[in-house]
Amino acid sequence: MLKDYLLYQSGLSGSESVRHRAFEIRLSRSRTAQTLKRLGLAPAPARPDGSPLAAMTAESEQQYCEWYASRLYSGAGEIVELGCWLGALTNALAAGLSRNRSIPEARRRIQVFDYFQWDEVMEVWVANTPFARRVGVGENYRFLFEECVRDIAPLVVIHEADLRHGEWHGGDIEFLSVDAMKSTEITAGILKTFFGKLIPGSGYVYHQDYVHFYHGWIHVSLYLLRDYLELVYEIPDSTALLFKCKKAIPPEALAFPATAEAMEEDLIEEAFAWNMKLVKPHLRHAVAAAHTMMYVHRDQMPRARELRRRYLAGGYAGSHAFQSMAEFTAWLKPVDWDE
Repeated sequence: MLKDYLLYQSGLSGSESVRHRAFEIRLSRSRTAQTLKRLGLAPAPARPDGSPLAAMTAESEQQYCEWYASRLYSGAGEIVELGCWLGALTNALAAGLSRNRSIPEARRRIQVFDYFQWDEVMEVWVANTPFARRVGVGENYRFLFEECVRDIAPLVVIHEADLRHGEWHGGDIEFLSVDAMKSTEITAGILKTFFGKLIPGSGYVYHQDYVHFYHGWIHVSLYLLRDYLELVYEIPDSTALLFKCKKAIPPEALAFPATAEAMEEDLIEEAFAWNMKLVKPHLRHAVAAAHTMMYVHRDQMPRARELRRRYLAGGYAGSHAFQSMAEFTAWLKPVDWDE
């Protein structure tokens, strides 16, 4: 790996795999700093002015986005972030853009889209931070996001939008960060609006919620787009995967069911079987949990219980994804798993 890193740094090799191995060397160095932080010997992540960042993303994701924007982003298309919350990845991308001297000034920007509606899950994530209890459930929190990106405001173009019916009037997209596919209907809107603008051969989709039990429609959408998107990288210690656009995606390939109930069961089963083969063994527990949760979304509890029993008996009894699913369904979406 060190040889690859030196080749990349010297400019003798620019292959995608070598570049990502170079990122992993950088990440391994940062883990020492993370250990010091956990021990209270180093500061927590903060913006340039020293104020804290609130984030639902892993530090490795923030580091990857900063590294991508500084080293891989060419400026051939836009950087678009769907679902920015309080700007952790936005700040990371901006930090990278500020160091990337090979791109035109017009591309030194991040197009961010969010509905900016606060929900109770968000309040859990900001507990014991300066952001706690500043917004009520259902209220608009755009002002909080603007506070969090005030140091990088010239690099951020804010679009307050309902992504079920979003519009994109920009050009080609080189990097599409997706942390907004929170329902089947939103997924359908995002696919229709943005995915057809990905640059063939150099456009990337950064799927922040792939390794998560809740968002099974992501797995179904990737199966439907398997001829157009390929998995190229797993961001370490995170829930994110990076996909590359292999060829232009025609509009007819972007049709997607508006509800979980509207999906054919055969499609769901084919999609999750494909996804189980797509990822490495250590991520399959999350795919299995998302498969199970899809039937909770469809209100088909007998099938959900059957899948849960099968997966737990098959080696996922200690799975973090299944544990998180149990905690979530006990809290926000009461489910009787033992009936």
